[in-house]
Amino acid sequence: MSLKGKFRQPVYKEDLMPVIKQGIFVAFIGGLLIGALNLLIAYLGRISLVWMLSMIMAIYMAKRIRNAYLEYHIWYSVIAVAGFILGFYFMNVVSQMGLLFVYNVVEIDLYVLTLNPIPYFIFLYPLSWFGSGVNLFSSLLSILFFGIAIYYAFHYSKSR
Repeated sequence: MSLKGKFRQPVYKEDLMPVIKQGIFVAFIGGLLIGALNLLIAYLGRISLVWMLSMIMAIYMAKRIRNAYLEYHIWYSVIAVAGFILGFYFMNVVSQMGLLFVYNVVEIDLYVLTLNPIPYFIFLYPLSWFGSGVNLFSSLLSILFFGIAIYYAFHYSKSR
């Protein structure tokens, strides 16, 4: 069946709400927990394991959504990808706000600026890749891991 035909199939209302609830739950709770864990690791060890933790969130997202429905529909995989992207955003917001809190920053404007999603997804913007070899390598590596996590969330949310 074509991709257009898969989207035109009827969606079962009994399965849709649990899938949406699981996607929001994993995005919110997973983003909070993994963001806090990333903050702890970055603060204590001075290293960032953001992509490894993102892969864990994608695995957990796919598993929870896969167990939330009885009859598969392609929209459930789309919800898994959207939930992963939302969870990635929450993870970065928690991590950045935590750093501001740990370093006793009291300026409210900096806390508000952490809610802007553009800096967390800047690696997807092609003009940000140029400037230095490290920038290009870091952006390409981030795109690779982001793509793998999205593929995992999409593909493994549909297999049983």
